[in-house]
Amino acid sequence: MNPRRVAAFTIATFLMICSADSLAQTGFERWARSPEGQKKLIKRFPQVDKDGDGRLSDKEIESIKSMREKQAKRRNRGNGGGPGKLEAINTAGKRATYSNVKYGDHANNVFDIWLAESDKPTPLVIFVHGGGFRGGDKSKAYSDRAIVEYLEAGVSFATINYRFRDQDPRGIMACMLDSVRCLQYIRSRAEEWNIDKERVGCYGGSAGAGTSLWIGFHDEMADPDSDDPVLRESTRISVVGANGTQATYDMIQWRDILELRLSEEEERAALQRLADLYKVDSVEALHSPEVLKRRKEYDMLGMMDKDDPPFYAENNMKGGVPEAGDKGHINHHPLHCVALLKRAKEVGLHDCHIEARALAVKHGKHPEETMVEFFLRHLATEK
Repeated sequence: MNPRRVAAFTIATFLMICSADSLAQTGFERWARSPEGQKKLIKRFPQVDKDGDGRLSDKEIESIKSMREKQAKRRNRGNGGGPGKLEAINTAGKRATYSNVKYGDHANNVFDIWLAESDKPTPLVIFVHGGGFRGGDKSKAYSDRAIVEYLEAGVSFATINYRFRDQDPRGIMACMLDSVRCLQYIRSRAEEWNIDKERVGCYGGSAGAGTSLWIGFHDEMADPDSDDPVLRESTRISVVGANGTQATYDMIQWRDILELRLSEEEERAALQRLADLYKVDSVEALHSPEVLKRRKEYDMLGMMDKDDPPFYAENNMKGGVPEAGDKGHINHHPLHCVALLKRAKEVGLHDCHIEARALAVKHGKHPEETMVEFFLRHLATEK
């Protein structure tokens, strides 16, 4: 298959999936009626084209919308997100000090926390699970030896849930802001829980990795004048970790980051999907002042500066051009890490550890350092 067409298909597929909530409200019907949309939908849902004429009627498009909504509901029921069904026990058999603590109004706004034993306030590490902002659960961390390693080093550990992107019209922004509020909530109870507010790290995988970078590189989001004491707490952190991350959620940049080569027609089709995502009427409007401002709020790369916390990022998938439909490859391609390293060098953020093995990239002051070791060093503890 032509690599350019493969790239166009994969990036278009990713954009369609990542913006399903927005497309459902503004652009899905328009795309579904286009020749390209009709072709892809018939391939994905052949049973809907009952007369076999290769065209979808309005009624048939509505039928597809209904099926997609049912699939989303099944995903949400099966992928956790709310109070955990599994008991919060780590690999050493130690139960969380507190489980399913509520930090917000949404049903998914819960977290578990293991408090390290110490006479002095302890550092804290927060884990944000992945799942494409559509699924996943805080229990992902239970089987990770990292919890035990942090606790043995005198570091408390929290793992959090957040709402999914199809549960809020703000999409992934709502997911990321949930993680921010959880960070602030835990800080608001720092004295009670013997936590050092000034030594907090955040890491995750995939969507959780991107969220962690977004929090780490974002300017202070605390509102000192808020009536809610939680929102007065700082959102700045000491160290960031990202495993299988995306470099930015301003996805217009992905063409250059992933070195995709698209024809004029293919590029315009991908940009049209982005126009749907940002709820604008044309591709040209993507570069309007209003939309540029909105895109910046999703752009971790653009937010990064020399005063941001040290970060550890690793994407260990293969390189090369992703195959058609391989969303996992394009979402976690090692070139995302290369983009992070390039930006860090540009802004002078020198303390970072970057691994992209398929591209022979390994950068950092201590090349053999694990993420846990990197965190402990920056949280000023001894392992």
